[in-house]
Amino acid sequence: MAIIDKRKAGKNQSADNRQRFIKRYKGHIKKAVDNLGNEGSITEGTGNRKIKIPAKDLQEPGFELDQTTGRSDRVLPGNKTLQRGDTIKKPQKGEGESGPQGSDSGEGNDEFTFVLTKAEFLEIFFSEMALPNFIKESLKDTKKYKLKRSGYTKDGTPARMDLMKTFQQALARRIATKASKPEGEAPRWLDDVDLRYRHFVKKPQPVTHAVVFFLMDVSMSMGENEKMIAKKFFMLLYMFLEREYEKIELRFIRHTTEADEVDEKEFFYSVESGGTMVSTGLKLINDIIDKEITLSETNVYVAQASDGDNFAHDDADCLVELEKVLSKVQYFAYIQVEDSGRAAWKTRMAAKDLYVNYSKVGGKILNIQKVGSAEDVYPVLKKLFAKE
Repeated sequence: MAIIDKRKAGKNQSADNRQRFIKRYKGHIKKAVDNLGNEGSITEGTGNRKIKIPAKDLQEPGFELDQTTGRSDRVLPGNKTLQRGDTIKKPQKGEGESGPQGSDSGEGNDEFTFVLTKAEFLEIFFSEMALPNFIKESLKDTKKYKLKRSGYTKDGTPARMDLMKTFQQALARRIATKASKPEGEAPRWLDDVDLRYRHFVKKPQPVTHAVVFFLMDVSMSMGENEKMIAKKFFMLLYMFLEREYEKIELRFIRHTTEADEVDEKEFFYSVESGGTMVSTGLKLINDIIDKEITLSETNVYVAQASDGDNFAHDDADCLVELEKVLSKVQYFAYIQVEDSGRAAWKTRMAAKDLYVNYSKVGGKILNIQKVGSAEDVYPVLKKLFAKE
C-alpha cells in the first residue's frame, strides 16, 4: 500500500524540506570535495555545485500489504479499464516493467542529481571550522574609522551647513516670535541661532578586505601531483576565507632560486628548472606588503606549499624573512607536500627541510602541517582552522 501526502506545503516548508534532505545526504555531499582543484580556476570553484546521489540510496520507507494474512480486492482510483471482480491477464514473456534504462547522453536514471547553492556548499564543508580567536580579536580592534551622519549641530564649518534645515529653523523662529515683537517691527529673517550644520561622528569599521598570498616552490622537485595537491589546498583556503570577507584579492608568488609574481595559470602550470631558495619568495611578499598594502585597512594571509627542499645556505635568510612576514600578517599556513616514502627517507637520513626549520619559529600566527595525498588536504585544513 502506497501512502501519498497531497497536503499543500506550508509557508517556508520547501526550505525546511531542502535542509532535511541536505542533512540526510551530507555524506554524499562531502565527497564532492575530492574533485575540487582538479580543474578550473580557484575562484571558479566557489559557485553552485552539482551533487550526484546513487538511486539505491534514495529509497524511502513505505507500507506494504502482508500477503500472508489477507487479500485486497480494491480497485485503485484513476482506473478506467477494470471493474471489481475482473481478472488481470498474466503478461507475456518480455512484457512488464523494465528496470532502470541507460541513455544516449550517458546519464541514466540510476542516480539523482541536484544543485547545491554556494552558501549551502560552504556551510557544509566549513561548519567545523572558524577563524582563530586571535584573528577575530584583531578584526574587532581595527583602527579604521568611517564618518557617519549623526543629526545636526549649531556649530560647524560653512561647507557642512545644511541650508534647508537652516531656513526651516529660521521660518519656525519667525512664526513663533512674530506675536512677541512690537507692532511694525518684523523679526530678523536669519539669525545666528538658526544656523544648522550636518554632524558626523567617527565609527569603527570592521576590516572586510583581505589579501591572500599563495606562495609555492615551482622547481623541478615539485611535480604535477604535488602542484595539484597545493592547488586543492589553496582553493579550499580561499573558499573558507571568502565566508569571512566581502572582498578577497589573490596574489600568486612562485619561486625557484628567484621569485616573481604571476597569474594563476602560470603559477600552477609553468615548468621551471633549478634549485630552491625560499627566502626569495618571502622577501617578495615583504616588499609587496610594504609598498602596496595598508595594514590598518586590510588583513593579510599567506599560504605556502612546498616539498620541503631548500638550499642549506638559504636557511638563515629564510627564517629572517619569515619573521618579517609574520609581523605583518594575520595568519601563515604552510603545508609540506610529500608522500610516505619521501618522508621515511628524510627521517632515516635526518635530513633538514623547511618543516624542521619552520618548527623553530614560535608564535600562534604560523601553523605548519604535512600532506601526503589529495585526500589529506581537507582534514589538514580543518586542523589549521579548527574551532577553538
